[in-house]
Amino acid sequence: MSRRAWLWLIGVPTGVLGLVMAGLAAPMWDAGGPDIVWFELAWSQERASEILLEWDGDARDAARLSLWLDFLYLAGYGAFWALAARAMRDRALDAGWERLGRAGRFAAVAAPLAAACDAGENVALLVVLEGRAVDVGPPVAAFFASVKFALIGFSVLFVLVVLARRHRRVAVALAVAVLALVVVTVVVEERRTESGARPHLVVDGERGRPPLVLIHGYSVDHHWWDPLIPHLEAEHRIVRVDLRGHGRSEKPRDGYSMEEQADFVAAGVRRAGVRDATIVGHSMGGAVAIAFAERHPGLAARVMIIGTGPDVGQEHELSYQTPAFLPVTGHLLRAFAPRTWIRHGYERGLDPRIDLSPAMASAPDRLTWRAWNAPGTTMSDYTKASPLDERAARIDKPFAAVFGTDDEEGERADRYRRIRGARVVELPGLGHSPQVERPDLVARLVMDFGQSP
Repeated sequence: MSRRAWLWLIGVPTGVLGLVMAGLAAPMWDAGGPDIVWFELAWSQERASEILLEWDGDARDAARLSLWLDFLYLAGYGAFWALAARAMRDRALDAGWERLGRAGRFAAVAAPLAAACDAGENVALLVVLEGRAVDVGPPVAAFFASVKFALIGFSVLFVLVVLARRHRRVAVALAVAVLALVVVTVVVEERRTESGARPHLVVDGERGRPPLVLIHGYSVDHHWWDPLIPHLEAEHRIVRVDLRGHGRSEKPRDGYSMEEQADFVAAGVRRAGVRDATIVGHSMGGAVAIAFAERHPGLAARVMIIGTGPDVGQEHELSYQTPAFLPVTGHLLRAFAPRTWIRHGYERGLDPRIDLSPAMASAPDRLTWRAWNAPGTTMSDYTKASPLDERAARIDKPFAAVFGTDDEEGERADRYRRIRGARVVELPGLGHSPQVERPDLVARLVMDFGQSP
C-alpha cells in the first residue's frame, strides 16, 4: 500500500475521532468549568483541584472518556504526522533542500515522541481524576503536555513549510486569503469605535439617601455589581457608571487613561446630582476610584477599593496573555476566541461554585479592541508614576481596601496598612471578585464604611 493511501487510511478516522473528543468538551463547559486542555495544563495541585470542583459528575465522566479515547487518537496522529513528515523529508531531499531534509529527520521522530508524551500525560490525569496523586499528577501531566505540543507543533510546521515550497501558488493563495481575513477582522473591529455619547448610568435607590458610586473593573461593566444592589438599595442612592469603552458607554479611539476614566465617571456622577459620595472601585475600578478622589475631591467623601493591588496593571506588561493585547493578534482573538474561553477566564478569579449571570458573562463582548487593549498600558503608567498606596495616602479621605485571601492582588495588601487610618479587610476563601462571591458580606463592609466618620 502506498504512503498516500496510508495517510488517508489513518488520517480520516483520526480526524473523526478528534471531532468526537471535541464534542466531549461540551459537558465540561456546561458544568461551568474548562475543557480537557486546561486540565492538561493545570500545573498545580490547587488549580487541578479547582477544575475538579467546577466539573460535576457528567463533566468528569466526559473528561475520563476523552482521556481514554485519546490513547487511540495519539496513536493515530503520531502515525499520521510521522508518515507525512517522512514524505515531506523525501521530497525536500529530492529537491535538493538539504537543510529542510535534515529538519525532516527530526520531524519524523518528533510526532511519535509527542504521542508518547501524550500517553504519559493521560496516565497522570486519569490518576488525578481518581483522586490520587493530586499533588504530583498535575505538574507531571503539564510537563508532558508542554513537550507534546512543542514536538507535534514542529512536525506540523515542517510539513506545512515543505508543502508551501513545493506548491507556491497554493501557498500564495492561502496567504492572500489569510491576509484578507486579517484585514477584514481589523477593519470590522476598528469600525466599532464611536464617540460623542455620554457616560451610561444606572441609578438605584431613592433620592436623599447616602450616595454611593460603584466603579466596575477592567473589561466588564455595571452588571458586575448586580449581586450587591439588593443588599444596598434600601439604604443608599447608588450610581453605577459604565467606564469609557465598556458596557453601553462611548467607545472612542483614545481617552482610556485612569485620569481620563476618572473624569468620565465624574461627568456621570454630576449628571446624577450626587456629591460627597462613598466611591467603591473593583480591580481596575479601584485605580479609577483613587484617581477620581485625586481629581474631584468635592464629589468623593471616602474611597474603598476591592481587589486592587498597589501596582495593578504592571503584571500585564509581558505574559502569556501578551498576544491578546497586540495589534492584529489581539483583533483576531477578540473576534474568534470562543466565548466559553473568555467566560472561563473571568470565572477563574471566582469561587469555582459561582456561575456568572448571562449579563455578566457577556460583558467582554461589548468591548472594542481599543477598549480591551488600552487599560493594560494606562494602568501600568498610572501606578508606575505613583503606586496606589502612596496616592491613597495623599488624598486625605477615609480609605479602605478589601481583598479575598485567594486573590493574588492581596499579596501586597500590607502596603495599604501603612496609610494612617486605613481599613484593610481580607476575606477568607474569596477570590478577585468578592462582591460576586459574597455580596451580602461585601455589602455590610460597604455600609459600615459609608457610616464611618
